[in-house]
Amino acid sequence: MRRVWVVVGLLLLAAPASVAQPTSLPTVATRSAEGAVLLNVEELAGLLGWSWTAGALEITVRHPNGVLTLFDGAADALWQAAGTRDAETVPLAAPVQRRDARWFAPGDAFGYLGLALDGDVVVGANGPLARLEGSVVEREAGDALRVAVAPGVDGLRFVVEEADGAMGSLLLVDAAMLPIAFPDLRAALDAALAERVANGERILAFVVVADATMAWEPRFVARQDGLEIEALRPFRVQLLAGDDATVGPGSPALGILRLPATVRLDRPLEIVWLGLRGTLTFRP
Repeated sequence: MRRVWVVVGLLLLAAPASVAQPTSLPTVATRSAEGAVLLNVEELAGLLGWSWTAGALEITVRHPNGVLTLFDGAADALWQAAGTRDAETVPLAAPVQRRDARWFAPGDAFGYLGLALDGDVVVGANGPLARLEGSVVEREAGDALRVAVAPGVDGLRFVVEEADGAMGSLLLVDAAMLPIAFPDLRAALDAALAERVANGERILAFVVVADATMAWEPRFVARQDGLEIEALRPFRVQLLAGDDATVGPGSPALGILRLPATVRLDRPLEIVWLGLRGTLTFRP
């Protein structure tokens, strides 16, 4: 079964950080917060010809479909559909943020305005409209980024930079979602998971890479709802391929992180690695 995990590790290495999309599309600035990607509201509205007004605490966007009002720090919004008299409160996937006089909102907020996200592309009724500017994502210090490993399968990517400029990253994915990402390996993955999972344990698969030889540590901390779990080798962290002290070009490391059944992967889970932190809801 180790061979199956190694194959998966190689596939994860080849998987894009997000779904590839045409680069000729105009771009929209983004930022990452609480495991969600937020889009710049004014930039997207201006690109699509919508009008908006912004105050200190709220921004209102006017669209043929209706009027959407977003509030700084709020995980809900006011939506007044065209032709209706009253606005309704609608939920959002993450809180709205106002940073440096710019407004950012989660992708589902724009669903009320007839838009959707397909990987890194903003899509309207007539096709792709804009591309998320992932290369200039503004992050809180130490935050990891949510990335699309495959349609419907998200992972958490940590990026580290050494003083000499060497770059390394760790990608963490819910192992139970891997058969969705790699359907051709479904039977083998199901068998591999059945062999590894005990007493309802949650299994996260990880792969570590670097563009130059650099040190890494197979040690994680998972936090959720006041519960904190330290994961170390050889108990909760198992290395399946590679070295447990260094990674480098052509020498990645692959392993699994075992969490107790009390952990909910369908709820936000914070992971800390090498002093960096990230939060993601790994499972829909």
